[in-house]
Amino acid sequence: MLKVSEATPSQINYLVAKIEGVKFTLAQVYGLWSVVIEYNYRLYEPATDWAQGGPIIEREGITLTHQQTQWVAQTDDDVFAYGPTPLIAAMRCYVASRLGDSVNVPEELT
Repeated sequence: MLKVSEATPSQINYLVAKIEGVKFTLAQVYGLWSVVIEYNYRLYEPATDWAQGGPIIEREGITLTHQQTQWVAQTDDDVFAYGPTPLIAAMRCYVASRLGDSVNVPEELT
Protein backbone atom coordinates (compact mmCIF):
# COMPACT_ATOMS: atom_id res chain seq x y z
CA MET A 1 0.00 0.00 0.00
CA LEU A 2 1.16 3.48 -0.89
CA LYS A 3 0.48 6.50 1.30
CA VAL A 4 -1.14 9.16 -0.88
CA SER A 5 0.90 11.77 1.00
CA GLU A 6 4.06 10.17 -0.46
CA ALA A 7 2.80 9.59 -4.01
CA THR A 8 5.10 10.71 -6.82
CA PRO A 9 3.78 12.60 -9.86
CA SER A 10 3.68 9.38 -11.94
CA GLN A 11 1.73 7.59 -9.22
CA ILE A 12 -0.62 10.56 -8.83
CA ASN A 13 -1.23 10.70 -12.59
CA TYR A 14 -2.17 7.01 -12.57
CA LEU A 15 -4.53 7.41 -9.61
CA VAL A 16 -6.24 10.50 -11.02
CA ALA A 17 -6.67 8.75 -14.38
CA LYS A 18 -8.41 5.87 -12.59
CA ILE A 19 -10.72 8.24 -10.69
CA GLU A 20 -11.51 10.29 -13.80
CA GLY A 21 -12.23 7.21 -15.90
CA VAL A 22 -9.54 8.01 -18.44
CA LYS A 23 -8.85 5.11 -20.80
CA PHE A 24 -5.08 4.79 -20.63
CA THR A 25 -2.11 2.51 -20.80
CA LEU A 26 1.15 2.61 -18.87
CA ALA A 27 4.17 3.04 -21.12
CA GLN A 28 7.80 3.96 -20.72
CA VAL A 29 8.46 7.46 -22.03
CA TYR A 30 12.07 8.62 -21.87
CA GLY A 31 12.78 5.77 -19.45
CA LEU A 32 9.98 6.64 -17.00
CA TRP A 33 6.63 4.90 -16.62
CA SER A 34 3.91 7.29 -17.72
CA VAL A 35 0.15 7.36 -18.17
CA VAL A 36 -0.68 7.56 -21.88
CA ILE A 37 -4.24 8.31 -23.03
CA GLU A 38 -5.35 5.54 -25.38
CA TYR A 39 -7.37 7.54 -27.91
CA ASN A 40 -4.76 10.19 -28.70
CA TYR A 41 -1.50 8.78 -27.26
CA ARG A 42 -0.84 11.95 -25.27
CA LEU A 43 0.55 11.94 -21.77
CA TYR A 44 -1.93 12.33 -18.92
CA GLU A 45 -0.15 14.45 -16.30
CA PRO A 46 -2.56 16.32 -14.02
CA ALA A 47 0.14 16.41 -11.31
CA THR A 48 2.38 18.58 -13.52
CA ASP A 49 0.17 20.02 -16.29
CA TRP A 50 -2.15 22.89 -15.34
CA ALA A 51 -4.27 22.31 -18.45
CA GLN A 52 -5.16 18.88 -17.04
CA GLY A 53 -5.00 19.43 -13.28
CA GLY A 54 -6.42 22.95 -13.18
CA PRO A 55 -9.96 22.00 -14.27
CA ILE A 56 -10.05 19.28 -11.60
CA ILE A 57 -9.02 21.78 -8.92
CA GLU A 58 -11.72 24.19 -10.08
CA ARG A 59 -14.44 21.56 -10.43
CA GLU A 60 -13.69 19.99 -7.04
CA GLY A 61 -13.36 23.33 -5.23
CA ILE A 62 -9.89 22.50 -3.93
CA THR A 63 -8.27 25.47 -2.22
CA LEU A 64 -4.51 26.01 -2.19
CA THR A 65 -2.32 27.95 0.19
CA HIS A 66 1.44 28.23 0.50
CA GLN A 67 2.91 27.65 3.96
CA GLN A 68 6.64 28.16 4.36
CA THR A 69 8.20 25.50 2.11
CA GLN A 70 5.16 23.56 0.91
CA TRP A 71 1.72 23.86 -0.62
CA VAL A 72 -1.43 22.83 1.23
CA ALA A 73 -4.56 21.71 -0.58
CA GLN A 74 -7.95 21.35 1.07
CA THR A 75 -11.37 20.12 -0.02
CA ASP A 76 -14.71 21.33 1.30
CA ASP A 77 -14.82 18.06 3.29
CA ASP A 78 -11.65 19.08 5.16
CA VAL A 79 -9.37 16.60 3.43
CA PHE A 80 -5.86 18.05 3.46
CA ALA A 81 -2.78 17.18 1.43
CA TYR A 82 0.67 18.68 1.07
CA GLY A 83 3.17 18.90 -1.74
CA PRO A 84 6.16 20.76 -3.13
CA THR A 85 4.00 22.28 -5.90
CA PRO A 86 0.37 23.39 -5.98
CA LEU A 87 -0.58 20.71 -8.51
CA ILE A 88 1.00 17.87 -6.56
CA ALA A 89 -0.69 19.02 -3.35
CA ALA A 90 -4.05 19.43 -5.08
CA MET A 91 -3.95 16.09 -6.88
CA ARG A 92 -2.86 14.28 -3.69
CA CYS A 93 -5.82 15.96 -1.99
CA TYR A 94 -8.18 14.87 -4.78
CA VAL A 95 -6.94 11.27 -4.63
CA ALA A 96 -7.19 11.14 -0.83
CA SER A 97 -10.72 12.57 -0.93
CA ARG A 98 -11.84 9.85 -3.36
CA LEU A 99 -9.73 6.82 -2.43
CA GLY A 100 -8.52 7.40 1.13
CA ASP A 101 -5.06 7.81 2.60
CA SER A 102 -3.58 4.54 1.30
CA VAL A 103 -3.86 3.13 -2.22
CA ASN A 104 -2.48 0.42 -4.48
CA VAL A 105 -0.53 1.22 -7.62
CA PRO A 106 0.96 -1.13 -10.24
CA GLU A 107 4.42 -2.50 -9.53
CA GLU A 108 5.87 -0.49 -12.45
CA LEU A 109 5.07 2.70 -10.54
CA THR A 110 6.63 1.68 -7.22
